[in-house]
Amino acid sequence: TLPDVSKWSDDIKNSFYLGSGHFMAQSIIMMPPIIIGYFFSESDVGFYSVAFKLILVVMLADKMISTLLLANLSKLWTERPEDVPEQLRIVARWMIFFGSVGSIGLYFISPLVIPFLFGEGYNSSITMLKILCFFLPLTFLNSVYSYGLISFGKDRLYMKSTLIGGSSAIV
Repeated sequence: TLPDVSKWSDDIKNSFYLGSGHFMAQSIIMMPPIIIGYFFSESDVGFYSVAFKLILVVMLADKMISTLLLANLSKLWTERPEDVPEQLRIVARWMIFFGSVGSIGLYFISPLVIPFLFGEGYNSSITMLKILCFFLPLTFLNSVYSYGLISFGKDRLYMKSTLIGGSSAIV
């Protein structure tokens, strides 16, 4: 028997929106080293890279929570959609809390952790890490709403929001 291709166009369209949104989200991550390398020196890219690696470690908690959130929100959306707004508010508060704790903690231990992990030659990364720390709570909050849009089937809105966010971050 032949596969049913009647639903493929919707799947391809939704995949395009999700893929485009994911592309923009990744460009936000990949663009700063390119821009720093263009306008500054290669060593500045290295200092940024060290700082950003430590941010990514804290963001692992964000990704773990968001992965669990996506499944739970999808289930809640199908079973009790009226409960979703309150659940999103609760999760958003917790994500801001966890992002703030990670940000504050990383901010204050950065003078200790960078020389310990990477050596004294990367002390210039401390300032960059302290600046990047301020974006952690926003990143945690963004994950709630991004995964929320995906779990509610709002793929096109997800693509538009990451396109706007990515474009503004690049500019």
